[in-house]
Amino acid sequence: MQLWKVKGLAAAAGAATLWVLSLRRRSRATAKEVAAAACVALLSIPLLRRLSPPTLREVVGREWYEQLQIIKQVVDALEEKVFLGKSPLTETSHPLFANLSLLALVEDAARPPPRRAAGADEAKEGLEMMKYASAAYGGAFLLALGLLTPRAARDADDFSCAFAERDVRVALAAHCGARDVPYLHPGAPGVPSHYVCRRPDGVVVLGIRGTSTLSDALTDLVASDCAAGGGRAHAGIFRAAEAIADGCAAAVGAPRRLVVVGHSLGGGAAVLTSLRLAERLPGTRVACYAFAPPPTITARETPANLAVKTYAHADDCVPQLSLRSVALVLLRLLAIDRLDLGVAARVKLLAAGDAAAARATSAKALRHFAPTSSFPLLDHVGDEFFHLEGGGIVARDAAELRGVRFHRRMLVDHFPNAYEAALAAAAGTA
Repeated sequence: MQLWKVKGLAAAAGAATLWVLSLRRRSRATAKEVAAAACVALLSIPLLRRLSPPTLREVVGREWYEQLQIIKQVVDALEEKVFLGKSPLTETSHPLFANLSLLALVEDAARPPPRRAAGADEAKEGLEMMKYASAAYGGAFLLALGLLTPRAARDADDFSCAFAERDVRVALAAHCGARDVPYLHPGAPGVPSHYVCRRPDGVVVLGIRGTSTLSDALTDLVASDCAAGGGRAHAGIFRAAEAIADGCAAAVGAPRRLVVVGHSLGGGAAVLTSLRLAERLPGTRVACYAFAPPPTITARETPANLAVKTYAHADDCVPQLSLRSVALVLLRLLAIDRLDLGVAARVKLLAAGDAAAARATSAKALRHFAPTSSFPLLDHVGDEFFHLEGGGIVARDAAELRGVRFHRRMLVDHFPNAYEAALAAAAGTA
């Protein structure tokens, strides 16, 4: 039944009920009037029964409802399989902040030496590609982050199209000098916004936006695993990558060189999309530049025509986040909470900042908490993993990011402007 009809019938039923009540107060109402009003009121009862509150599926739509159900299953799996029905965030004896601080102190260890120092040329290349990844967020977002000036955005805004499309076109024109954009998808439930542009040198760039809407956040949270090429992958990002690869196939074509870029959720989707496109286009050299991507897939070999470069900045936590790593952190929080330490002893450890003493105190309790085998070990793809640290860029082993490291800048270091600033400093162009 159409919504306007339902509202009309509901209003009629309500009016009839009020009419009956008013007639009861009138001493001179005729029997026929009372009977007629009663009949209308009685006939409205079946209608009122049908007007039950809408279900969650009807409110949010089928696609979002399915995502919410998967998220619920993930939470249930954490509670039932990992924590045996107890929440490590609520059923604890000590404040969450104190437990987190103590865990951060326990795990405060220096990073191992890098495999090699990376040069300024690699930083310049990363900065160029990071600008295409940032542009996927749109001009308004870049203005808010200070990556775009109002004048540059105004000078580049000569497009006549809907705001969402114009916003991305302005960002590409002003931030990357790219105006040939044959394909632009505004995003949908489970699929982040993405674009295809052609550079003057003939290179085709596919840029995928990171988390910036509720739909994107739901895609992040659909963290259950699914089958992917003989292994397992992050289900939400894998489905998004499949949809992106299928949707932009015509716009991408079969170029000599294809570059896929993305930041955050867009970085994870860029990795899985580039894997799929490299298999589809064996004659195309595919290069993927993934900035701050979460782990997306179990270890696997990449196609010969695909090169993947992954970038992580300082203490950014997103490249470390997977269902397995989160489960491990929560288990360790439970172990920290159950330590035979009173409040005074905990405060003394935190105030002293003595990591060695904290590790010695908690070693016995934490020794029993290995990563649960209920969740697969998702990893980063490719051999080129760059870490932006101390104003430079170094090559590291991606395995160093399998555990979550706590730091006060773990969220601030994730933003696109932080990545661009760090790459510019490493390239010597800051």
